[in-house]
Amino acid sequence: MNVGEGGSRMSGTKSSERAAALRVQNRGADERHTDEGSPMNDHELLDLLAELSDEFGVPGVAAGVWHAGHTSFACHGVTSIENPLPVDEHTLFQAGSIGKTFTAT
Repeated sequence: MNVGEGGSRMSGTKSSERAAALRVQNRGADERHTDEGSPMNDHELLDLLAELSDEFGVPGVAAGVWHAGHTSFACHGVTSIENPLPVDEHTLFQAGSIGKTFTAT
C-alpha cells in the first residue's frame, strides 16, 4: 500500500487512479499550454484517453470535458475484446454501479 496525501493509505490501484487524476488536473502546467486555465482541445483529450486506457487496460472509452464554456469530446479503443467494434460518439456503455457514486455525492 502507498500513503496518499494527508497520510491516508491507498491500494496500488487507488494510488494509480490518484496519479492519473493528478495528471489530468495538472495538465495546465504541461508545455502545450501557456495559460493554466486554457481548455483542453479534442486532440489533447484523445491523447490523454489513449495514454490512460493503455495504462489501465481499458479496451475502449469515450469522454467529454466542459471547461470555461468550451466542450471537448473524444473516443478511443474498441467496445470489447470479444467484439472489437470501434468506440464512437454513438457507443453505449453499461454504467453498472457507478450511478451510486453520483447519487451519493
